[in-house]
Amino acid sequence: MTRYSHTQRSRWLAFIAVPFGLLMVGIAVFGEPVPGPVRAAFIAVALVFAWIMVNFSRLSVEVTHEIVVRFGTRWPRRTIDPSAITATRVVRNSPWYGWGIRWIRKGSLWNVWGLDAVELDLTNGRRFRIGTDEPDELLAAIRALIGAS
Repeated sequence: MTRYSHTQRSRWLAFIAVPFGLLMVGIAVFGEPVPGPVRAAFIAVALVFAWIMVNFSRLSVEVTHEIVVRFGTRWPRRTIDPSAITATRVVRNSPWYGWGIRWIRKGSLWNVWGLDAVELDLTNGRRFRIGTDEPDELLAAIRALIGAS
């Protein structure tokens, strides 16, 4: 019984991560000869960087009997019980907040692109912002879930 399911993709992967990754591969392959362990460490760092870029380039949100927010490879993931939500609203993030997982005033923000988000006030006094390119649709689905629970 999925009420809402959407995956937002980041544009920064194409503009930043891919060229940077190609540059790292080029340096590893065509750069000055270096000792094997140094080259292996460089390639390991490049692979970790690639995984981070791919993982944090997608943010999926599903609203069923609960709210599940997860990044690309299903980790990190956050599940929110609707009974833990006291209020919801569409908000506009400051450009200073950036993308990824961010600590913001009184809570956290998960975002991959853009400034729009849905903010949830939780019973523990914290706030959780979900970055989205469909704020009105996500808000409607969450409010429908809260009303149904």
